[in-house]
Amino acid sequence: MRSSGADRMGVQEPPVAVPQFRLRPGAHAKRELRRWIEEGLLPAGDRLPPELQLAEQLGVARGTLRTAFRELEAEGLLSHVPGKGRVVSQAGKPESNLLAQTVVHLTWMPEETLLSHRGSMDAVDMGIAAALKDAGLHVLALHPGNTTEEQLRELIAGHPRGVILSHMAANQEAAGLVRTFAHTDLPIVAYGDERCNRGFARVVSDHRQGAKELTQWLIAQGRRRILRVWHEHLHWEWLAERNAGVEEAARRARLKLPEPRWVRVLPRGNAQGTREQLEARAREFARVIEPCLSGSQPVDAIELITDADVYPVAVALRLLGKVPNRDVLIAGYDNYWPSCWEREFEPTVPVATVDKFNRASGARMVQMLLEMPRRRKRREAERVRIKPRLMVTGEADFGSDLT
Repeated sequence: MRSSGADRMGVQEPPVAVPQFRLRPGAHAKRELRRWIEEGLLPAGDRLPPELQLAEQLGVARGTLRTAFRELEAEGLLSHVPGKGRVVSQAGKPESNLLAQTVVHLTWMPEETLLSHRGSMDAVDMGIAAALKDAGLHVLALHPGNTTEEQLRELIAGHPRGVILSHMAANQEAAGLVRTFAHTDLPIVAYGDERCNRGFARVVSDHRQGAKELTQWLIAQGRRRILRVWHEHLHWEWLAERNAGVEEAARRARLKLPEPRWVRVLPRGNAQGTREQLEARAREFARVIEPCLSGSQPVDAIELITDADVYPVAVALRLLGKVPNRDVLIAGYDNYWPSCWEREFEPTVPVATVDKFNRASGARMVQMLLEMPRRRKRREAERVRIKPRLMVTGEADFGSDLT
């Protein structure tokens, strides 16, 4: 059952259970001990309470607590005095400047941005900001185009709490700034698998898993000729992962899928576009899709880069004499279809999509940063994958025979 035009206007996104992340026990213990020292609850020169008492108070094992002690000793906040045990070091008094409680966020915000949907990269930034606020920290957002390396060196000299990198993939302006950060001992966490992020701890969406589950679902609906329609000039690492997931699902089902087709990207408009823009995009998709609908093996499902492409593809299929989501199933990605302005003009929605949990990715980046020592002797390129979730809308129409 499709929603009416009135229902489609101002629709809210369906609720999705977002993964929650907590600090690991060792990082939690270290953070609390540091906070007690900074707030004067454990004054400089004082001996720490008994180990067992602290372990019970912090809710961690004694071995975990000892690891936290060693890391705080390495940072100079604690020292081991013979005959007295561990004491708070006068020399290890933490910096009181604002930057010591500030995380630098190097980000590339587009000129026109749509902050309202969970599929955008902006949702990652929103997750970062919310998690830093919850941790009692500040965020300093730097726009690469407005930041010089000299300004960056001055900032680094103030010893900020750490650095988070996002929106870096399409931005060459940031390359020099990223290299400058890389030569510091600051903890750094990046988003994505782009080359500039390879030397840092990073969070990525598990695109391969998401694409595999989406393709497996289409196959389970009886679809055997699934076409991928990607954007021209889009050759980032995550798209290779998407392709790998699709192909893995096809191999398991012993299917040989058509090669991806590439569509020219036309202006869409972010917050609100026009019917003319939708129709222009539909004609471009029709040009690419039409050859795949004829012959002895016409396609019976289409996977797209993102949910916003579902609407012009639906229009294109009608232009070509096909019924969307009956003759050809249309699958999106990113799970923001209720927010798309195209719904004002086109009722079709994706039969299925994938939620990447972008806000949760931002929160996970903050968690990783807070678990790192404040001064890093070496880089550890830990890579954490956020598992996405397949979302089925129930919009498929199986009224006709599958061919």
